[in-house]
Amino acid sequence: MKKIIFLFFVSASLWAQKPDTEIEVTFPHGGCEFKGSLSLPKGEGPFPTIVIIPGSGQNSRAGMTPFSGANVECMTPNLVGDTAYVYRDLAYNLNQKGYAVFRYDELMISCPTFKGPFTYENLFLPAQSALEVLKSHAQVDAS
Repeated sequence: MKKIIFLFFVSASLWAQKPDTEIEVTFPHGGCEFKGSLSLPKGEGPFPTIVIIPGSGQNSRAGMTPFSGANVECMTPNLVGDTAYVYRDLAYNLNQKGYAVFRYDELMISCPTFKGPFTYENLFLPAQSALEVLKSHAQVDAS
């Protein structure tokens, strides 16, 4: 199953086209200023909007994933040394389907001086703060 999901992300990046409009958006959460990108599809808004929440580890809003290590050499030997941008490419593909997509840098990138503790509120609730800011954006369908 992991191979199928992995290959999906690889194939999604092959067809990703940068949207016409990408807006930098910042939002506060827990004393930090989070930075993100709102990519918009073509056409007139407001658009249904998807928020990509970064996973564990130091994930940038692009979801940069280098192809290195033994597993990559086994699964995708022709991609060794390349880099996938999973969140960015997923966002761009969703833009082509008519969705606005917001993705942001996770806690340790947005707030490198953060000393912890790593709690649910610190790691996952920034998405809630992002939603509050996005609801007021003219291109986002708040419903």
